Amino acid sequence: MSSAWDQQAPRYAEVLLPLPLDTPYIYALPENLRVQATVGMRAQVPLGNTTRVGIITALREQSDVRQIRPLERLLDDAPLLGEGLLSFYAWLADYYFAPLGSVLDLALPTGLLLPPGTRVFLGMMGKKVLDGFPMSAAWGLDAKEEKLLLKLLGVLRKSGPLPLGKALPGGLTEARLRQWAAAELVMLKDERNPFAVKTERVYQWNEEAEPPTARAKKQRDIWAYLQECPQKTSSRAELLQHFPSCQSSLKAMVNKELVLEDQRECLRSPLSTQLLHEGDEDNATLTLTEEQQRAVDAILPALVQPDTPFLLHGVTGSGKTEVYLRAMEACLSRGKQVLMLLPEIALAPQVVTRLRARFGPRVAVWHSALSHGERRDEWTRILRDEADIVVGARSAIFAPLKKLGLIVVDEEHEGSYKNEEGVYYHARDMAVMRGRIEQAAVVLGSATPSVESINQVRLKRYQRLSLRERPGTTVLPQVDTVALPYATKEDNLLSSELLLACRQRLSRGEQAILFLNRRGFSPYIFCHGCESPVQCPHCAVSLTYHRIQGKLLCHLCGFASPVPKHCPSCESTELELKGVGTQKVEDEISQSFPEARVARLDRDVLGRKGELTRLLQEVRAGDIDLLIGTQMVAKGHDFPGVTLVAVLNADQSLHFPDFRAGERTFQLLTQVSGRSGRRDIPGQVLIQTDSPDHPAIRCAVELDDKGFYKEELKARHALGYPPFTRLALLRIESRDEQQAGEVSHHLADALRSLVHKQNLEGKVFVLGPASAPIAKIKDTFRFHVLVKSPTVRALRSLLKQAKVRELLQGGKEVRIRLDIDPVHML
Repeated sequence: MSSAWDQQAPRYAEVLLPLPLDTPYIYALPENLRVQATVGMRAQVPLGNTTRVGIITALREQSDVRQIRPLERLLDDAPLLGEGLLSFYAWLADYYFAPLGSVLDLALPTGLLLPPGTRVFLGMMGKKVLDGFPMSAAWGLDAKEEKLLLKLLGVLRKSGPLPLGKALPGGLTEARLRQWAAAELVMLKDERNPFAVKTERVYQWNEEAEPPTARAKKQRDIWAYLQECPQKTSSRAELLQHFPSCQSSLKAMVNKELVLEDQRECLRSPLSTQLLHEGDEDNATLTLTEEQQRAVDAILPALVQPDTPFLLHGVTGSGKTEVYLRAMEACLSRGKQVLMLLPEIALAPQVVTRLRARFGPRVAVWHSALSHGERRDEWTRILRDEADIVVGARSAIFAPLKKLGLIVVDEEHEGSYKNEEGVYYHARDMAVMRGRIEQAAVVLGSATPSVESINQVRLKRYQRLSLRERPGTTVLPQVDTVALPYATKEDNLLSSELLLACRQRLSRGEQAILFLNRRGFSPYIFCHGCESPVQCPHCAVSLTYHRIQGKLLCHLCGFASPVPKHCPSCESTELELKGVGTQKVEDEISQSFPEARVARLDRDVLGRKGELTRLLQEVRAGDIDLLIGTQMVAKGHDFPGVTLVAVLNADQSLHFPDFRAGERTFQLLTQVSGRSGRRDIPGQVLIQTDSPDHPAIRCAVELDDKGFYKEELKARHALGYPPFTRLALLRIESRDEQQAGEVSHHLADALRSLVHKQNLEGKVFVLGPASAPIAKIKDTFRFHVLVKSPTVRALRSLLKQAKVRELLQGGKEVRIRLDIDPVHML
């Protein structure tokens, strides 16, 4: 008979599954789960002929749905997700026109929403039985069951835990196995997280045993060591560190029951095997400049009562990180947690090292480069409230912090914060929204803020905090332009001025960075027969020659081929390597300066785990004289010995077919220039360009960010581009070019007709269709339809009226994708 409490408890649960669906399914709650069920818990539910796992998003007492199937079981003792985080998911899904189930699938670690499986472990009583402990009559075993039990226990000791199905031999039932579990002969464990749980052997001092004899010196030493350990327990790794080659002694002590051996969960540390740079200043108490102190003083009240987000606009090397640290310190002192987003995984080790030096080990890391096991363990630490600070790339915006008090978005202008697959969210914008939902302060930091953020300051939606000077005696570098060298047969980008500057810096024992945002040896092979570059057969881009691999590679689809002797299009043998990549620069620099220690930093050299950290460590330690790299060298690194930065081709990024090309050029030049002269020795920057009067280059050289933003905002307003309009980009893709074109025309016509019907002329504009700037990727043809509007309300009204979510279902032949607030137009 149900109690009064049971009658008042909810009878139904809405469960959201990680499927491309908006609405959750409704399931009946069994009586024994009605009190326990809570919003945010995982639940195992039936779906068709399968079993799925989802998140409870609501509980209700009544339902109009007929034939409701019962929820099978709950997989958590407490909510996995708080209501604030669920509200954040819902807002994100609505804003980006994405299925809520897809957002859930994106937000949670891979595998967390897979059905669990039960595994069988050796129990404490089972260990004693194997060691000769007599069977108990209370277990009610017949001769056959005794034989089955001993066989199972032996397998568990020898092979380790078994899946439930493999532990039921010879007619043994699950019910009988659970009775053995009640007697501690075995242990049943639901593997709720399918990622492998890392365990380690631990040894515990047996208080009831007699100490080892005097002749067993190593055993007596281990015995004494265990007595002094906390809880008189130590891991195998710790014992081996103190007593090398003690395996045989440990085994003997276990056999004599002098020590007890067991297994315990061991959380992985993503940075434990990497070389971390410990800066001398990490633990130092730095004296803030007046500008830094004003910024900190402005942020601290928002930790108590959040208001508008802050834009921390500080020149490179101005001490933005120290402002972050002071704000974090204040946040942690109030019992709240911190989320810090970084644009590049490459910055994580440097930042985490500094945070751990300041705040201790309670710092978690979250980004796509983690292994499945590391992801599982970091997620576990965050859920257990064992991390006060979470640092990561854009996916860390979904971290399940329960007491979020501060969100920091470093280098907020970076396009890498935009997710370009599945749900097209922008982590910077979502950080602002999550802060609003969870009442957390938000600080966006950059030396070169996005034009959108600058406009938010202009509209008084963000509060700007300025850092215009570097602390101490450090000054901004001297920036000069140099004419691009005339193209030669070898396409050399090393001007005489650049080589002289490198020679001067090397003679003084200083370091230099040569920046070229183009990897490989030569960007393309040119055919003089058909007067065109050799293209990828699957993408509408030229193949890049990589001399180290000795192959032509496509940087979009990964296609690789040997260097051809004939042109694939016209069979001409007049083929010539053209252009310059980082591999070629590395060769030429090594030849020009044979005595120098030269290294290259781009994605081609980062194949092995930890290679990036090792390379950055060598640069900071002064073990590398000349570093050649792509944009990976431009972002956030602090190299004390670098006093020269050379940009080999500043015009390269100006030619992209994107209205943000000028902004990106200015940001990239300013950021990479900021790597020079970050200590007491003045820095120098040389920018090779044929367009010194272009606003992006001129303002970068003159360190005139105000002038650049003024000109850029004026141009954007005249052309009707963001931030003065809102954009939605529809990408139509198909392996059939004609079909993709037809669908894109039909879609554009339908949208224009709807604009007319809804009286939105002059409020919403439909442009296109047109072939995408890269018209084919991975044998898929691509078309764009662009929708513009001065207001987000009119834009969303059109898209909702068009039932764009139904259009995005596409079909087998054509796929339509919607990108709200697109960052990359390619």
